[in-house]
This record gives sequence, C-alpha cells and structure tokens, in this order.
Amino acid sequence: MIVRSAIERIIAAKYPDEFQYHIVEIPDVPTVSLLPYLEACKRFIDAGRAQGGVLIHCDSGISRSAAVTIAYVMQELSMSYDQAFQYVSDRRCCVHPNLGFMHQLSEFEHIKNILGQPVLEQNLRKRQLEDDIMLDDEDMAMEDGMQEEEL
Repeated sequence: MIVRSAIERIIAAKYPDEFQYHIVEIPDVPTVSLLPYLEACKRFIDAGRAQGGVLIHCDSGISRSAAVTIAYVMQELSMSYDQAFQYVSDRRCCVHPNLGFMHQLSEFEHIKNILGQPVLEQNLRKRQLEDDIMLDDEDMAMEDGMQEEEL
C-alpha cells in the first residue's frame, strides 16, 4: 500500500506485475481527513495478509503510513489509540503521525466505542496479543535463567 499525496508521483508502483498495489492519496497535512480512507485500507490489508503480507509505506514512513497502520491495529486488535500507537512504535520507533491524524485516530477510537465491539472478541484478541512471544521476551527469559544459574 502506498500512501502519498497527489504531487508525490515519484512514489509509485514499481513492480505492478509482481505485487498488488493500493495507492491512497493523502497529503501529510493536519487538516486532511484520514477517516474516509480507512475502510478501503483495512480491506486491502486484510486481503494482503491473507496472501502472506503487506507493506505499507509513504515518503518517510513516519506519519501517513503510521497513521493507517495504527488505525488498522486499533480495529484488528481492538486497541485504544494509545495502545495501538505503542504497539506500532515498538516495532518501528520513528512513527509520529501529524497532530491532525493523531486527533482523528483518537476520534476514531471514540467512534468505535460508541458503535460498540463484542466484548468476547476484544478479550480474545487482547489475550492473544499478550500470549504472543516477542523476541525481547525470549531474550529476557534467557537472561533471567542465566542469572538464576549464576546465583
């Protein structure tokens, strides 16, 4: 998925015969509305994940692609904006959506809460995320084991 503004034509589909592309034209401007694009982005990401994976990028990989990714994580893992931001930034430390996108994602959280989500689905997804072993968790467990052996 390419997230670019209309004037950033240099960010283009370079391998259209090898990959499927979804180009979303959103300028990195705080006053631009991000929310109308999120449903189509989610459908594309879901389809891509079902086929093996998705790359979401913009010019610098900091604001627009991060905002789309955070919105997806909020929906898919039933997380708040703060939780999803932390989840994404733990995996890519330089994410920083512009202030307008941050406010819109916070509003998106409230919209999701008002419309409601099944409680069971929320708990299962959160528990699944908590149970996933992260590389850092394995390293810490190994270090803890080594420290106990040394004592």
